[in-house]
Amino acid sequence: MDNIAQLSGVDRRFFHRRTGESYTVEYKTGFDAHLKGAFIETISNDRFDRPGWVYTCSADHLLYFVPEAGRLLVVRPQRLREEIDGWLRKFGDVEVWTGSKGLRLPIDELARSADRDYLSPKLKVDDFSDLMEPPPPTRVEWIQVDN
Repeated sequence: MDNIAQLSGVDRRFFHRRTGESYTVEYKTGFDAHLKGAFIETISNDRFDRPGWVYTCSADHLLYFVPEAGRLLVVRPQRLREEIDGWLRKFGDVEVWTGSKGLRLPIDELARSADRDYLSPKLKVDDFSDLMEPPPPTRVEWIQVDN
């Protein structure tokens, strides 16, 4: 995707093999989300209090990956925007080291808003320990979790 698409919260466009229908996704990874919860950014990390990705994402789907838990959640950004005010009241907001603000949402709470919830017990954060070298090819099997 080009820089303009990425600034609007789109990382990739996919096409359905049979129908040709396209949809866009944004990727998020929470390396510590299994311990602290998924970080949902409400204010970006600049000094102008620019809205965070939860408000600016224009992708059809958000793929939130939690490597240490081997979990991948597929969520519609609009659903997050519908839930954000209640989550802020319930869980409060935090500021992270980048200067961004948002909330730490328990993974199971995020999963309740997900369209899909996949597990792959074989995939752990150690698989990403050396980001400079491509990881060895592995076959990862995802198991859909019933909510």
